[in-house]
Order: sequence, then structure tokens, then C-alpha cells
Amino acid sequence: MLLRSPSKAANTIIIMSAMTSILAESFDKEKEYATLIVSATTLLSLITFTILLKILL
Repeated sequence: MLLRSPSKAANTIIIMSAMTSILAESFDKEKEYATLIVSATTLLSLITFTILLKILL
């Protein structure tokens, strides 16, 4: 949304992250852990994305 032109790669990553928790719940496999990992990686990516934007721009 910040770049105003969502790419297929960005959309794919978002869908894959969402599906990780959904699939873990569907197969009854450590859904809390999957949710924690997806949340942590999302938070870390927001931080690193912000830092990269400041460096590049």
C-alpha cells in the first residue's frame, strides 16, 4: 500500500503467511506456535522494511 503498486510477490507472501496459521489449525498441528511465528516474522519484516526504506530513500 505504501508503494501504491502491489506486486504479485507481495500478495503471495501475504497469502502464504495467512495460510500458515489456517493450515496449522485445520490439521490440528501446533496452531499457537504457527500463529506466534507468523506474528513475529510480520513484526520483524515491518521493522526491517522501515529501516531499508530509510537507507534507500
